Amino acid sequence: MKTSKFIVYTVSIALMFTAGFLIGNTKDFKMPLCSFSASDNVIPVVNSNYFNITYNEISNAKESIDIILYEFKWYDSNNSVVKIRESLIDAAERGVSIRIILDQSEYWDQITELSKENKKTGDYLAGKGILVKYDSLKQTTHNKMLIIDNEIVILGSHNWGYSAFTKNNEASVMIKDKGTAEYYGDYFENLWNNL
Repeated sequence: MKTSKFIVYTVSIALMFTAGFLIGNTKDFKMPLCSFSASDNVIPVVNSNYFNITYNEISNAKESIDIILYEFKWYDSNNSVVKIRESLIDAAERGVSIRIILDQSEYWDQITELSKENKKTGDYLAGKGILVKYDSLKQTTHNKMLIIDNEIVILGSHNWGYSAFTKNNEASVMIKDKGTAEYYGDYFENLWNNL
């Protein structure tokens, strides 16, 4: 458990540093894939690098994928978010167990546009055999987290929308550590079982 706490601490520091580093006008600035890590198990993921890493990990999942998202936008046209959505369906078709928790929110007693997008995406995925739950209208679920095969955790600032995948300054991290995955897995189970 000490290793997991160290990794969580290291990730927090790395996210704060990366977020501070990226503040400012970065219109023409493109981050390369990271060539180092805090350890072999902690890999910083920024800006558009997130899509490729997440897509590859979903495509290689063998047993389970648990996801918590604030935003999973719906698109009719083909783009990176649609590719991620379809990769989840492909994973489910090859027998991977997938559970997703999405935020739903009200503002002045009106369902938000974000909630409508999440609902459309969630209903579509549920129709493909993926388990989907929504949080309480009284609780905002602002997480952006995946747990893959109880071994890999990807978390950070990336919502699942085209801008986050292609244009925004975003900072996330991939952690390959069973203890960390177990910690966040317990967190996911607690949320899932109370919805």
